[in-house]
Amino acid sequence: MPATELKCAKNVKFQLSFGNFSYLCTHYECECHHSLQLTANMLISGIEHIDSQAWLQLVRESPTATWFQTPEAYDFYASLPQMMTPFVVAVTRQSSENAPLTNPPLSNPPSSEASPLSEASPLTNPPLSEASPLKHPPLIKGLVLGYVTRDPNPLKQFFSRRAIIYGGPLLANDITDDELSDLLNALKNPPLSNPPLSEASPLKNPPLVNSPLSAASPLKNSPLTSPIYVETRNFADFSRWRHVFEQCGFRYQPHYDMFIDCSDRVAMLARVHDSKLRQIRKAQNEGVVVVEATKEQEVAEFYSLLKTLYQKKVRKPLFNEEFFTTFVAQKRGVLLLAKQDGTVIGGMLCPILSGKALYEWYVVGPAIVTWAAMNYANNHHLPLFDLMGAGEPDVPYGVRDFKLQFGGELHEFGRFICVKHKLLYNLGKTIITFSNQKSEFKTRPIRGK
Repeated sequence: MPATELKCAKNVKFQLSFGNFSYLCTHYECECHHSLQLTANMLISGIEHIDSQAWLQLVRESPTATWFQTPEAYDFYASLPQMMTPFVVAVTRQSSENAPLTNPPLSNPPSSEASPLSEASPLTNPPLSEASPLKHPPLIKGLVLGYVTRDPNPLKQFFSRRAIIYGGPLLANDITDDELSDLLNALKNPPLSNPPLSEASPLKNPPLVNSPLSAASPLKNSPLTSPIYVETRNFADFSRWRHVFEQCGFRYQPHYDMFIDCSDRVAMLARVHDSKLRQIRKAQNEGVVVVEATKEQEVAEFYSLLKTLYQKKVRKPLFNEEFFTTFVAQKRGVLLLAKQDGTVIGGMLCPILSGKALYEWYVVGPAIVTWAAMNYANNHHLPLFDLMGAGEPDVPYGVRDFKLQFGGELHEFGRFICVKHKLLYNLGKTIITFSNQKSEFKTRPIRGK
């Protein structure tokens, strides 16, 4: 990361403050009498230190924006402390072009022969304070929001803890390789807290991290609490930044995502395969209707179906019922339910990125559920329906075949994974493989003699 640079009139030491951050900078270069310019990249961690408006601006402008990288998603994660610990890290940029600063004139400008400022020398130029903030706040150029999984069983937590970053990082179009590198390295090698700034111990080089990851960080390096691995599940094209990920120790894994264009209902309908249309019409003729969940009992019925699906077929971890009731209660998106004779027979949990996309996060049930979600996206002016994971290339996957019949388009956005504890990672994979094989043997039908 480039060092923070202050350009000042003479050898005058400034303390620069804005927002919740302040640092003492003695890396300067004389240029003119009355200008102080900041050109710096800063790494920020912790929700309390990140400017929400700058965050939302990046969500609006980023080519990699998803609901999973929004303040709303953070609030949802944070409301489930028994299941996950959210974390957020951002890299910001402040340049002289977008934030010129002007200090009051020096009351007693030092002569050109004056010696550099010593510890005993008083400041001849008043420091910047909260009363004289930057004209423009720093712009966020990259942000990562994710969560570290939690399990009430200490043994399971030890062997399964992982940091999941849905959607992949939120990046500006013009983020530099250095800025992205700083962001990614913060995920795998969190820095220690910076020492406090004081007149008694001036910094020869300004701190590169304004609000560092501390001992309380969910990504701290303790071998007992840090995640075994960090994984980004990409819902956008990160190919132009792949070299940076790999340089930072993130290995690329091929994986499909799937999009459905819902901007034009006629075209959307034309792409659906005939077999699926027949299933949809059959369900409608049998009285199946799709509604939005509003009651806890409806959520409970949906969760019961989903839990059975995960136990018998998916065989992957599933959050408990509170996850789903909280999502609906907080109105983070929509839970669409397929009902027949008043009974829930399927459903889909969908976060919403306003004006942009609907996401299929969890789904169970007949084809009419997916068709209802497509119509919901079209009716609410959400041009993109992201069906999220669609398996690995060249590996047979029935779910992918099912989704393709709705006219979806495959995109290999892949995943990036950084393994922090290789021994535990390999051991965990072995345990999961054995567990899945055991479950498959138990559920395999017994054939006659």
